Amino acid sequence: MSYKILLIGCGDIGSRHLQAVASLRNVREIHVIDPSDQSLNLGKQRLSEVSDVNSEIEFRWFNDLNKASMGGDLCIVATQAKHRYSLIKRIRQELNYRNFLIEKVVAQSVKEYESLLLYADQQKLSIWINCKGRAYDIHKYIKSRLNASEPIVYHQMGGNHGLATNGVHAADFFLFYDETKEIRSKGARIDTILHCSKRGQNIFDLSGTLYGCSEKGSDLVVSFSGHHKSHDHISIVSPSGRFIVDHFQKFAYESYPRTEWRWSKISIEENWMISNMSKAFVSDILDKGSCELPTLWQCFPSHKYILTELLPHFNCLLNVHNDYCPVT
Repeated sequence: MSYKILLIGCGDIGSRHLQAVASLRNVREIHVIDPSDQSLNLGKQRLSEVSDVNSEIEFRWFNDLNKASMGGDLCIVATQAKHRYSLIKRIRQELNYRNFLIEKVVAQSVKEYESLLLYADQQKLSIWINCKGRAYDIHKYIKSRLNASEPIVYHQMGGNHGLATNGVHAADFFLFYDETKEIRSKGARIDTILHCSKRGQNIFDLSGTLYGCSEKGSDLVVSFSGHHKSHDHISIVSPSGRFIVDHFQKFAYESYPRTEWRWSKISIEENWMISNMSKAFVSDILDKGSCELPTLWQCFPSHKYILTELLPHFNCLLNVHNDYCPVT
């Protein structure tokens, strides 16, 4: 089998997806769409950095979605979150794609996310979200060491003022570990500062702390400081074991009651770059019809929690009455 891939958005993240899929042996065509010539040039530059590009792939570059041809096997959407539902609906109707891999934040409002869920069900679409941490071996290992019936305390904390963008990942990890279908609010302490995003105009993020819980009694704490840029780290505590993970320095520790809670290091040898991990995700979607990424449906509770919690704070700081969070 040989496949055709459509990539929408070729900025910093989209160009990394491009590097990944350009090496796949079973891909015959890749169509890249971005209104910015600068982004398309970034994609071409990053392709030149890949040593194992499949020479049989035909690459086509466009500034407009209207120029893309009908039919294909997978659409990767790496645009900003605004109007995500409308974009996917258009790609389905005009180009007949049914399989999607999309970046988070999936949508800027719960209402739009729910509209996308309904449309995906009606059209029988398969949509995976690039919350790739679920596929990390370290997290699969830690989950295997926990007792699924026991509650956990999950903390994710650091700098980078990213309660929206980083918060979605944190909430998704909580869903992964606790297997809850809903994150309940236990309050928040949000800084009265709007942090401008480097990803575009009228895009912001917040800092502060969110508190949540699950039906099982697990607790979630997500805390990002607006006063420094330190990388975040994760702490997981349960009656059966406790764990610390730092993704950026690639270290992790574990301890258990049987060792009187003495810390032991866990080795991490994984390559977590999008340009590497998307190879497996895309290959599995094309060949098997599934992958290790969470689906649109699985990611809804994390988005609902983050967007619902942060919306009133965005509106207050912007002095507006929007029904969406200006995040991506």
